[in-house]
Amino acid sequence: ATNVHPTYEKRGGRYVVRNRARLEKLLDLVEPFRKTGRILDVGCSAAFFLLVAKERGWQPQGAEIAKWAAEFSRNELGIDVFNGMLQDAKFPDGHFDAVFSSHVMEHIGQPLGLLKEMARVLRPGGAHLTVVPTQFASPSWRLAHRFIGDPPPIHASFYNRETYAGFLKQAGLRVRAIRYNVELT
Repeated sequence: ATNVHPTYEKRGGRYVVRNRARLEKLLDLVEPFRKTGRILDVGCSAAFFLLVAKERGWQPQGAEIAKWAAEFSRNELGIDVFNGMLQDAKFPDGHFDAVFSSHVMEHIGQPLGLLKEMARVLRPGGAHLTVVPTQFASPSWRLAHRFIGDPPPIHASFYNRETYAGFLKQAGLRVRAIRYNVELT
């Protein structure tokens, strides 16, 4: 049986990561910050990013509020994923070399608390990497100043470079780079 999904495919009882090249590029960004080898994915969903990280020698952990995704990640992928809010996982201070999240922050109405918790569990000198979709980089906004996409309650927060950088700084993180990447596929 074949299961087709945008990020993975199951072939012959084995998972094939369909977006592996993108995940590898993200891991390349945090690789220079590896000291302990511990990496955290906040809102990891089905933890294929962490699976690729594990294959590259990282010690992955995830935090995920969706019970099905946490169970899938543990049972199918062998990735340690806490089911619940990051604050409830009670990870030690400065535990991770890298803290990652992708397509999470736009769902959070009050992001500062979550960002502060991410900063707390990140070791000094570690890397925080967040992928956040933004309507402000979309062709519809740039050409016609119109948003197309998920309105509240699905997406609760909308960021541009300046607003997101402000939240990162308030959380105690130093901003090294913010860039827009528009994907039309």
